[in-house]
Formats: sequence, C-alpha cells, structure tokens
Amino acid sequence: MKKWLLRAAIGMMALAMLAGDGLAVFFWKEKAAAAPTRTDATALPLSLPTSLPTSLPTSLPTSLLPPRHLYLATLPKFVAVLSTDGAGDSTYAEIALTFSTYDQRAMDAFGNVLPIVQAAIISEVMQNGSALATGDEAARTAMTHQALLAVNRIIGKTSPALGVSAFASAYLTDFLIQ
Repeated sequence: MKKWLLRAAIGMMALAMLAGDGLAVFFWKEKAAAAPTRTDATALPLSLPTSLPTSLPTSLPTSLLPPRHLYLATLPKFVAVLSTDGAGDSTYAEIALTFSTYDQRAMDAFGNVLPIVQAAIISEVMQNGSALATGDEAARTAMTHQALLAVNRIIGKTSPALGVSAFASAYLTDFLIQ
C-alpha cells in the first residue's frame, strides 16, 4: 500500500511539473505572438559603404593614438644644507625628485649623467636655501622647475639628439626639513 501511495504521489508531481512547463511554454508563445514585430518598411535603413578606402590617412588625431609609455627617472634622496642666516645656523633638507619622459633614450642618458645632475640640483637647492627653509610652496615649486631645467640642460649637452626637452616634468617626491 505504501508503495502505491508513493508511486501515486510521484506521478501527480510529474504530471503537475509537465503541466506547469507546458503552460509556461504556451503563455510564452502567446506573449511572443502578440508582441508587435517590425516589418521591412519600419526597419531602420542600414547604409553600408559601397567601396573601401584605397589608402589610410597619414596621421591620426591624437585622441585615436594609443597612449605612450611613461618612463620615470628617480634621483635618489640626498641631503642639502640650507643656510638660513649668516650666523652659522643651518637647516638640513632631505630631497628626492622624480622626472618623467616618454623616451627610453632619455632614461639611458639620465643614468649616464646621474652624478652631474645630482650635483647641479644640490647647487641649485643650496643657492635658494633660505626660501626653501621656510617650507614655502612657491619656493618648492621654483626648485622643482629649476631641477627640471637643469636636467634638460645637462641631457641636452651630453646627448644632443634628445634636445633640450628630454624630460617633460619633475615631481618633488620627498621633502623633509630638519
């Protein structure tokens, strides 16, 4: 008796599932049939080119060009003495700079003249020491700009093929006054 009840329950469940699936498919087809469809008269016109261009443009707009690789050259941290007054009191500044370029050759040239670049920047920092010792934002911006000019001047002299604008920008990555 239990087996018959179990078989009947399974049969009823199967029948309900089949009927449910059948009804779902029936309603889906009815809904799809009732939905408005486009005819060829209401379809959007599609215009395809009748011929392909025979030549490519010689230059692309800058918005279509792929981005260039940005190289970063880092000047290691150095300490410079910032003379604040004539009485012998001094302030020390720990400075690190990073320069950006789009040319790999500029990176190679930077590595070749790194000690010269560092000496030129230390000289520039020491000349403007009293302004930098105050922590003034304008003095730091001027020092960063002067460092960029010094690097480009040195690279331009040692590698004339790169010109005087091998590096595009300079970043003050570390500035600590003690």
